[in-house]
Amino acid sequence: MERVPNKSAAFAAVALAMAIFAVTATMAQEFTDDEKALFVQLHNDARADVAAGITMPAVSWDETLASYTMEQASKCQKMEQIPAGPYGENLWWGRSFAAD
Repeated sequence: MERVPNKSAAFAAVALAMAIFAVTATMAQEFTDDEKALFVQLHNDARADVAAGITMPAVSWDETLASYTMEQASKCQKMEQIPAGPYGENLWWGRSFAAD
């Protein structure tokens, strides 16, 4: 499997796009169809870049999941307080340590 040397840059680009869209969603409470399409395109492009040489299935926008996510985000709860729901979460926490 060939990896893109700078997958951190791809991740950073997606994270930035998500942050911009999150601010837009908070202000407008809803994405336009063009914003949804752009977000999905950027996400799929980043997935394809990180997984060079592997066919990654494309993701698509799901209104039910988007509504559920906005509802959960509006509660602003600590992760330990969020009850288990019908959807999984992709959560990751890590630290970077200098190599010896």
